[in-house]
Amino acid sequence: MIFITTAWIVLIVMSAVLAILISALSVYRWTRGSRILHARLEAARRPVHPLRIELGEIEGMPVPVRAYFRAALKDGRAIVTAVRVRHYGMIDIGGTTERWRPFSSSKQRVIVQRPGFDWDARVRMIPGLVVRVHDAYVAGEGMLHAALVGLFTVADLRETRDITEGKLIRFHAETTWCPTA
Repeated sequence: MIFITTAWIVLIVMSAVLAILISALSVYRWTRGSRILHARLEAARRPVHPLRIELGEIEGMPVPVRAYFRAALKDGRAIVTAVRVRHYGMIDIGGTTERWRPFSSSKQRVIVQRPGFDWDARVRMIPGLVVRVHDAYVAGEGMLHAALVGLFTVADLRETRDITEGKLIRFHAETTWCPTA
């Protein structure tokens, strides 16, 4: 029979309380940062004109482009100005060697005018340990911020021409969700 001393019980309870506090702090900090980033994304939005699709505007475009727009769009429908997308899948974090990890992003936001997006994701490194990621293009600035459990920064890339150009290219890839972009 194993006897657990009072000291062990106190240590176990304190460890559990510490884990709960760290988890709560990480959720609070990441959520707060996400709200600030999303507020910047929304503040940069500009009105879109026209407000309705006018298929007559596609005349003169290459045949495959016209065919796509005719299949994807309906004349007179509202212009898509923003979307929210959820992703679940695997992402390779290995660089030179493959290291696939599961990820989820339930809060991606893409806006058409002023071009912008935020991919707010969780990448599971090992069970119980995640890296939170913001991959974004906001108000003309590209950024990639990753933090272990949302608290400890492991990557913070921003305000360089290469990052900004890369994120603008990613924005254009994301416009598949907004064919009226």
